[in-house]
Order: sequence, then structure tokens, then C-alpha cells
Amino acid sequence: MTRGIVFLEEQSAFYLAVAVAHRLGLSEHLIFVAYEGKADLERSFARKIKAWRNPADARFVVTRDNDGGDCHALKRRLFDRIDADLHDRTKIRIVMQELESWYLGDPMALSESGLLDETQASRYSAKRKYAEPDRLTNAKQEFDKWVGHRGKIAAAQSIGPHLYEHRNCSQSFRHFIDALRWAAAER
Repeated sequence: MTRGIVFLEEQSAFYLAVAVAHRLGLSEHLIFVAYEGKADLERSFARKIKAWRNPADARFVVTRDNDGGDCHALKRRLFDRIDADLHDRTKIRIVMQELESWYLGDPMALSESGLLDETQASRYSAKRKYAEPDRLTNAKQEFDKWVGHRGKIAAAQSIGPHLYEHRNCSQSFRHFIDALRWAAAER
């Protein structure tokens, strides 16, 4: 059986993706590859896809933060790095704008992870500002205001198991979950 391969920009995204995939029962069908930032990811993911043992039998998901850029141009640029015959085997998922947007999209996950109490989570859920966390250009700063400064990896490890797509306001998170399911699907 071939597996889905998920390339992630950084360690914190790796821990979050592993936790979410485990909760969804997809872990045994996915391989996660973490990079040391955007430059590292962009420098080598296409080469790794091409060199994969049987790239025509695998499905690949490439995940990268948008960080305020033009997401459509970024997605095109990343696709252009991949051989055309592997485009239908690859999904590019852009985190809008940064990983913390996904956390802000599900305040109950912050409560369930012990970073907020339930009253605080409900209060943040009701604020219009957070209804579309993908639009926030300062998600990391907002997240730090909510829960105080946390290490990125510690935050991902504690919040990841509690993120649910059905209640997360982040559309980019829901697209990422869809891509994980697609990559893990039996072929």
C-alpha cells in the first residue's frame, strides 16, 4: 500500500498535523516530513517528490504559511516546481496566514487544551474579529494576547489533538484536513 506524504514548513506544523491525523485515524496512511522553514521546504520538496520510490502511486500534500503574501501566486509558484505529470498527485495547501490562525479558528480547542477557560473561549468565539481567522494579518500576536507567549512546538502539541474541522472557522484548516483525507485514501 502506498502512503500519502505530507511536507510541512516547520516542526510546529509537523506536530499539529501528526496530532490531527492521529485523531482522525489517518496516521497509519501518512508519512510526515518537516522542514526547517520556508526556504528549506521550497528548496527541496519538489526534488523529494520526484525521487520518491513510486511517485506515481503516492499522493503528496505540501503545506506552507502564506505570511501575508499573494496565496494564489504562491500556490502557482510551488506547483511550478513539481513535474507536470505529478500535479494530479499533489495538493498544495497554504496556511492562511500562519499556523496560529488555525488555533484562533477553534477557541474551544484552546479551552480543551487548558490554555483558556471555557468562558474565555466563548467570549473569543463571539467576537466578529475572529469569525474569519484566515484574514488576520497578525494571528501570532493575537494568539499571544489570548494565551500568553507559548513556544510554537508546545502550542502545536497541546492544541493539535483538539482541533476539529467542523467547528474551526479557518477555511485553510478545513482545506488542509480535506487534503489529509485525500492523501490517506485507499487507492
